[in-house]
Amino acid sequence: MSILEAFAVPRKSYKPVLFWGVLGAIVMRFGFIFAGAALISRFEWLLYIFGGYLLYAGVKMYLDRNKKAQVSAQDHPLVRFMSRKFRVYPRYVKDHFFIRKNGLRYITPCSSWW
Repeated sequence: MSILEAFAVPRKSYKPVLFWGVLGAIVMRFGFIFAGAALISRFEWLLYIFGGYLLYAGVKMYLDRNKKAQVSAQDHPLVRFMSRKFRVYPRYVKDHFFIRKNGLRYITPCSSWW
């Protein structure tokens, strides 16, 4: 739960945030599997790149296995990118991902990308 704590998700919001996070992960994984299969069937040489990346990731995970991970939400590159591209409302609003305030749409911290 350290990711939820890093993003300051209130305990009562864990269930909906986890639900949408898991659902999003399943949909994204489905898309990546089919996109990867389509790319490999068209460009067989990509299989070597994917394999090399898996070896790199496996070795890196093995070497970093004893390191304590520190999660800092504000320093994450995706959070900084999304903050520049979207209007971000500074507080949680129940379990809403988006809100409309003064005619403008805002993304809330409850959103999966923030």
